[in-house]
Amino acid sequence: GNAKCCMIVNVSPLQIDADESRNSLDYAGRVKQVTNDASKSVETQQTAKLKATIDKQAAEIARLKAGGASPAKK
Repeated sequence: GNAKCCMIVNVSPLQIDADESRNSLDYAGRVKQVTNDASKSVETQQTAKLKATIDKQAAEIARLKAGGASPAKK
């Protein structure tokens, strides 16, 4: 997307911490290469069907709350 990110890497000047500092720098380099592509959500037929079912059930709930009789079951 359009978000910007900042990574701060702590590097030690001591020789005893050289491996950890190197690993931190390698990780920061890999993170720098990560990119995200924003894409528009696409509504599939299944999504549209589920939304229609939700709307139908919401209408049924509203009708029942209003005191309407439930439809006859077959």
